[in-house]
Amino acid sequence: MRKTAIFLPRCNTRVRHLGVSEAHRNDILKCLVTSLVQNERIVTTLAKAKEMRRYVERTITAAKRGDIPQQEWAQYLSNPGAIEKVKTLLAERYRNRPGGYVRVLKNGFRFGDGAPRAIVELVDSPNSIFSHPLYRNISPEENKT
Repeated sequence: MRKTAIFLPRCNTRVRHLGVSEAHRNDILKCLVTSLVQNERIVTTLAKAKEMRRYVERTITAAKRGDIPQQEWAQYLSNPGAIEKVKTLLAERYRNRPGGYVRVLKNGFRFGDGAPRAIVELVDSPNSIFSHPLYRNISPEENKT
């Protein structure tokens, strides 16, 4: 091996490839983003969750700014109901939040192939895991042992 090859950066490291072609990966991520917007919580693999987080953050930020034209929303979300939800409900919910709209929680391993699973949810969602009464009533002072 040549000495100069040691310091060269690896190619194609900007995205997680997810073991599929580029077109298939884009379709997977588009469907996952649409499902997350509609349901506000989904369960998927950890790699897909980490990659999807980038797209959800960009979509909500663009909806807050209003800089995506109406005819271009179809390339980000696959359902007209999800498009309206992002532009109205989620844009208003996160109006004063500077970023960090998505929470990724590790959730064990998938039974069939052992892939690490993750719960992906929108922060400050009414059906968030942390809006459960078990988590709401715990204050930081009570949590100290």
